[in-house]
Amino acid sequence: MASQDYIKWLAAAELHWFFIQAELALDRELYLPGTIGLINGIEASIRFTLHKLERGSLDDGLGATLSNPLLRHARDRGLPVDTLAFPGEQDFDAKLANRDTYVEIVRVRHNLAHGNIVEYINQEEGLFTPECLRDTSVRLVALSRSWARALGDYRRKRFGA
Repeated sequence: MASQDYIKWLAAAELHWFFIQAELALDRELYLPGTIGLINGIEASIRFTLHKLERGSLDDGLGATLSNPLLRHARDRGLPVDTLAFPGEQDFDAKLANRDTYVEIVRVRHNLAHGNIVEYINQEEGLFTPECLRDTSVRLVALSRSWARALGDYRRKRFGA
């Protein structure tokens, strides 16, 4: 079961629930909350891990939201951001270095967070339904699982337990 995997990989209740509930939503074909939930899990796990590295308190803000600069900062702190490259995204590092071109995870996050759904509209019928996110959600599940395993390894080495 996916929930046990995320619990084992991340060992952090403040992080694993995003992924668990997102996958539960996707299992029920709730593609909007599931897809957005996975992206939020990735974003929260980066922000919270960086916050912990920088010894922030629970009263402090978590800083920047998911963006190329945040990913560069995370990479510079040793987080395994390379696992966030989408399948076939050969130019991930070049995009990450660029101010004008988003890596795919950031581009998808921005589009969905701001309601930019044009690329997901069913071209044959000319309308958007949540099922239009099915392929994206499948890619995000694989990416999220890879990320959770790699981030969990990083956090164990850095923070112990």
